[in-house]
Amino acid sequence: MSEPFYTHYWLPCKQDLKDKADSLEVRITTSLPNKVGSNGVLYAIDTLPNHKIKYHWKSTYPIDYYLISIAVAPYWSYEMHTKPMYGKRISILNYLYPDSVHFASAKQAIDCTRLQMNMLRNCFGEYPFANEKYGHCIAPMSGGMEHQTMTTMTGFSFDLSVHEMAHQWFGDNVTCATWGDIWLNEGFATYAQYLARAYFENKAAADAFMKAVHGRAMREAEGSVYVPSEFWNHRDRIFSGNLSYYKGAAVIHQIRFVLDNDSLFFEVLKRYQQTYAHGVASTEDFKSILQDLSDRDWDTYFAQWVYGRGYPLYSIEWEQTDDYQIIISSKQKSSSQETTFFTMPYHLRMIYSNGKDTLIRVQQNQPEETWQIQLSQEVEAIEANPYNHMLMKVLHKPQRKQPAVVLFPNPVQEVLHLAFTNAMLNRYYYLYTIDMKLLQTGKAENERININVKHLPQGVYLLQIKNTRQTANQKVYKFVKI
Repeated sequence: MSEPFYTHYWLPCKQDLKDKADSLEVRITTSLPNKVGSNGVLYAIDTLPNHKIKYHWKSTYPIDYYLISIAVAPYWSYEMHTKPMYGKRISILNYLYPDSVHFASAKQAIDCTRLQMNMLRNCFGEYPFANEKYGHCIAPMSGGMEHQTMTTMTGFSFDLSVHEMAHQWFGDNVTCATWGDIWLNEGFATYAQYLARAYFENKAAADAFMKAVHGRAMREAEGSVYVPSEFWNHRDRIFSGNLSYYKGAAVIHQIRFVLDNDSLFFEVLKRYQQTYAHGVASTEDFKSILQDLSDRDWDTYFAQWVYGRGYPLYSIEWEQTDDYQIIISSKQKSSSQETTFFTMPYHLRMIYSNGKDTLIRVQQNQPEETWQIQLSQEVEAIEANPYNHMLMKVLHKPQRKQPAVVLFPNPVQEVLHLAFTNAMLNRYYYLYTIDMKLLQTGKAENERININVKHLPQGVYLLQIKNTRQTANQKVYKFVKI
């Protein structure tokens, strides 16, 4: 049947998301050798005259109107079960085209769904329809549709299978209360694809997937995850891949990062499933669970990231002192004219010349932030948001600030050259010994000046630049006379 508005073309129904049918029975008569796939448990098959047959499916779980399914074809059936060590033994029933070549090519992907089921049970809680079954009906369609207990798909692939299966929790067990809340269905199903890559492949594969998710989400400079009420009758806006699916998944991944506690994150997901089991829930309902378990306020986050529009744009500069303190300047703008700032943490990766690195978490609470961080060695480069935890566009690779003055050569024998970024009246240099005894001073108003140090003994010296109003550069420069 057709999501979101078209079930009434097939059968009498209310088409009210909040009013689930308390149970379902489907009786379909067809001709042999057809089989009928539908929701719930196959209760009976009745043989009728004239090569007719009647299938009787029954489900005792509440079900929303758009999740009812009927698929009829001369199917082969292929059934398998999850292993009891992972929880209740679940039947996975597959209705496939009668094509041995197709079955042989798809069998590995089909068998993988049993492993995907166990992974999702671990992440979201027990399969919500464990007393009946899970299954797939192949049909000539594009993609898949998460019909309750019996997904309909065009074929088996890793992403499609885990996405539609995840809907059994997010979409079927707990259904969005309005079409504005569709991100709770599609965002979590898309995020399940990330979880599956991390579980079955590796973190690098999952990070690459999230990077692609961000790329899609950032196609919508003014888009919101939540669907505004004026678009609740617009199918294409409801099922916007960039917003409901990809930006929804990115926002969920961010919640996990903000919490900085995986156990708590998955506890939130399981509590949400338990609290609203076989019912409906809104964005505010999900936020309430999140706030209760994390004991923190999420109003600002949801106002900016769920109801708000767009995403942040970053410019980052940095410099490092002689004692290895690093000073980082972060400026945030927004892709959106409406949501102009996003409160957020993100990671900065300090990359050293020896190939090692340090990961530092910073918090952006205002459009312009400066952080001073003490390190123990020289930084060669900085990478922002290296693992794609946050949806943010870094406009250019974090740039090292050009120093106000460059001293060269260093070490020096006769003449020390000073190159400034600009000319400045009443600017002076002060030359000191290592113990800060003043040796000489002079004007430094031009962009380049030369200091004769030929007469100085070998050793380490200090140089400071000042003007008559203030210290032009707080940094004390060190050079070696040889």
